[in-house]
Amino acid sequence: MRYSWLTIKHIFLAFIIAGFVLILVVPTQYLPVNMAYDKLFHCLAFFLLQLVMVTIFSKPLWISAGFVAGFSALMEWVQSWLPYRSANWEDLEANLIGVILASLLYLMIKLKLKTSTNEH
Repeated sequence: MRYSWLTIKHIFLAFIIAGFVLILVVPTQYLPVNMAYDKLFHCLAFFLLQLVMVTIFSKPLWISAGFVAGFSALMEWVQSWLPYRSANWEDLEANLIGVILASLLYLMIKLKLKTSTNEH
């Protein structure tokens, strides 16, 4: 059976989102991380998710950023309903900072590549 690139991308995204959902709904005492760095982990996770979305799916930056930001808000909302998790604005802010930083990095790299190809 032969898989198309589109199918592989969707399977990859499904695994990434499933991993995010798992991490974000599991009780924090079961996570093997130092919670002192919680906001850094939030920022890094959504930074990476945004880079994956914008590079693999080749959608306009605002679409991928909107999707990842919406997913971030959805996950915080889900956590607000779980008795063993909590949602807070600081987590959402850290998530959105990660999305913004990844988007800026993507734009800088894209601009650099565009100017370097125009020079040749």
